[in-house]
Amino acid sequence: MFFATAMVLLVSLANDREWVVELFETCVGLGFAVGPLLGGLLGGISWRVPFFVCGVFMLVALLVSVTRLEDPAEKPAPLRLGQVFHLFRKPGFLALAAVTAAYNFCFFVVLGYTPVFLGLDVVPLGLVFTAWGVGLAVGILVVGHRLARRVGAVQTLGVAIVGVLAALVLLALDLGTAWSVVVLVGAGVFMGIANANLTDLSLALGDPDRRVTTGAFNLVRWGFAAPAPVIAGLLHPVSATAPFWLGASVLVLGVAVFLAFGHRMAGELGERVLWSRWNRRARTVEGTPEEALGEV
Repeated sequence: MFFATAMVLLVSLANDREWVVELFETCVGLGFAVGPLLGGLLGGISWRVPFFVCGVFMLVALLVSVTRLEDPAEKPAPLRLGQVFHLFRKPGFLALAAVTAAYNFCFFVVLGYTPVFLGLDVVPLGLVFTAWGVGLAVGILVVGHRLARRVGAVQTLGVAIVGVLAALVLLALDLGTAWSVVVLVGAGVFMGIANANLTDLSLALGDPDRRVTTGAFNLVRWGFAAPAPVIAGLLHPVSATAPFWLGASVLVLGVAVFLAFGHRMAGELGERVLWSRWNRRARTVEGTPEEALGEV
């Protein structure tokens, strides 16, 4: 509820959607990265202190919301739950949702399980994930939208998810702690690129009513993220690298969906993708008479 509401407010209050997406995704990523380090340091005082500080942060957020935000002059029309699910009938948005589901599952396999896999102490682990968060911010603020302006948002998303897939395979190969840390930070950059463009694409491909779009997008995003750490934990007794192999397998499905339907997303945005000629060729072949079997 919080993520969907925050995104709706940011998009509705800002003039530059691209900047809003960058700001939102950067704040989320840095929160994920710095939170464990801060929690570990404060936990050295008492296990109660991190929870107290979180409560203080939320109280500050509440005060800022109450004092700085105003209700719109005109109240929006009531939103029906069916509107959110109706959005999945759009081919481009449905394809994006499938890719988002696979990617976000893998995102939280990395975020939830890698601390267990690395086996570092609290402070070193916090520093590693702070570096991951910096990589995430670089991907969002420096690379993501600049690359999208050059080659298109859809193709940029493709580069990002292939990069994350490569990182998962490298983590699964267990090259050692030092190399795993390097791969994790590199994965952060690709994840930043993906996060920026996934959110932007959802707003572009979705419903004109941003409440509907953010509701549907966050339903997929967090719905498939939630079970990832649990499943990774259940697989850990099988093998230390099994969660990464599972994540890679899931993302392979996401890449397959992307290659099959990425041209639909691009078409709705007025973009082109390099492999669209493959889709055209396939449709041409499918439209020709079937060859007789056994004919030379």
